[in-house]
Amino acid sequence: MINTVNRVTLIGFAEKDPEIRHLQFGQVCKFVVRTTERWNDRNTNEPREVSQWNRVSVYVAPLINTVMSELKAGMLVYVEGRMQTNRRQDDSGQERTFTEVAVRAYHGSVTPLGVYDEATGTQTSASSGSPQTAPYRTGGQQPSQGYAPRQDFAKPARSQPKSPEPQIHGGEIEDDEVPF
Repeated sequence: MINTVNRVTLIGFAEKDPEIRHLQFGQVCKFVVRTTERWNDRNTNEPREVSQWNRVSVYVAPLINTVMSELKAGMLVYVEGRMQTNRRQDDSGQERTFTEVAVRAYHGSVTPLGVYDEATGTQTSASSGSPQTAPYRTGGQQPSQGYAPRQDFAKPARSQPKSPEPQIHGGEIEDDEVPF
């Protein structure tokens, strides 16, 4: 049997402040993340965009506390979890199906990244609260021209230490000096 992978990674904007709902087995923190893809139309060169609204449910108590205290509407957020489809009956008795990103113990994380202002290109860190230039790359275009900012994940190149040059004593190596 072949193992499969169910992993979802989102970087997007929280649409509303997170809410806590109480269930039979405990509590869950719910919020919605909007992700937007932007591009220029190939034929008309007009800017286009498509947004997706993704439901996120956090089932881990310590993470619920962090999300409730740090995540606010409009903040950029990193979410990692599993895609999950649920069924429930609404008030009229009809069965409803919905899909969400479930963040459970050992299977996900939620990290508020701060507030990104597309007009100025600055990001306010979630931890410091101070404005700073955001680590985003726009492909040479300004975000106000219809391009989505992308985080540059490239790591700076490290200089490799030079290995020492082999030392040859006396110029030549004799056959008697070879260790094999």
